[in-house]
Amino acid sequence: MTSLDDFINPTASQHFVSRSEQRLNSCSADPQSKKAEIYRFSIVDRKTPTIHLKGKTQIWRNLEFQDLFTFMRTGEKDRLNFERLFERYEAPYPEHVSSLLAMINGVRECLDTQSKIYLKDLEGFDFEKFLGHVKFIYTYKTMNWLRNPHKIKVVLKQFDTFLDYSLDKSGALALYLALAEKNSAEEAYICKTYGVSSREYQQWIRLLLLFLYVDRDDKASHLDGFINEFFIAPEFSTTIFVAVFDERCALLTDTGVVKDSGSGPLTYMNVSKNCIIALEHAFVDVTLDRVMREHGFDESLREQARARVATGVNALLMVNSYEFLAGYNKICVNAAALEAFCATPDVHGVQVLKSEQDRT
Repeated sequence: MTSLDDFINPTASQHFVSRSEQRLNSCSADPQSKKAEIYRFSIVDRKTPTIHLKGKTQIWRNLEFQDLFTFMRTGEKDRLNFERLFERYEAPYPEHVSSLLAMINGVRECLDTQSKIYLKDLEGFDFEKFLGHVKFIYTYKTMNWLRNPHKIKVVLKQFDTFLDYSLDKSGALALYLALAEKNSAEEAYICKTYGVSSREYQQWIRLLLLFLYVDRDDKASHLDGFINEFFIAPEFSTTIFVAVFDERCALLTDTGVVKDSGSGPLTYMNVSKNCIIALEHAFVDVTLDRVMREHGFDESLREQARARVATGVNALLMVNSYEFLAGYNKICVNAAALEAFCATPDVHGVQVLKSEQDRT
């Protein structure tokens, strides 16, 4: 059984894109240093796309907000907040990224002349281990999207049938009720900054609680189940595009990830400054319609084909596809709320203005 004491924490400066994730995109020689930095850009034009270099910013105070995820104060310094629940995903994240990149580097060492590599059928490659890392990263990134204050209204709209519900667990219900005691001035400042009402803010915090709450002995949260459902639902097949680059770097947006739709839900994720993952859950019927139309297959083969592709997962590794990187960076500029970040001052595929004079 988890008690409220497990959620008491002195952390007031609360990141919605974690420091560990930003360090993987740092421009500093030592990304783990307390003074590690990252290049910061404001959005000038989404259509062109154009961004303005604002210089370097220190990671420890970037993409955070005072008491954004605090339910209530419990003393002069302590508060009830989400730190314990976030840490469940944030702490293992760098290790999952490191292991994934090591697996990719191992593939590249064996197949150093190939620019496109299908990983599932690759002899000697532990695809299930790879998929485990991808699923964790995807879950972590989805948490970032859910907890991003720039996305409050979008998240509330997408999950409107789950608003104002609490888990049937004493700890979850206690936190749900504790939010009523949140400092009103603190809440008003958050609402003003992100353009939401007090009710919207509280619904959002309680929705995060619904997704992330776990007792001490729980093996999975509702977020874990939500992500896993995409991989086991018979209406989906999944394709994982992994792109790695030896030169030039990927943008990291202030929204954490970029959500889109192709043949189904599509998520673009910055894994590190030199690695991007695009993960698409394609609707099986949409895919079948296209394939059968293009190849003139008989309709009687549909169910047989469905059985082969439903719940299937494939993965394509792309090496130094700078066209893909340019496209991704452009998507990030269009999708960012206010800013984007990078390990380099020059961003591939995007126009960068480097002085106030350049903007006029």
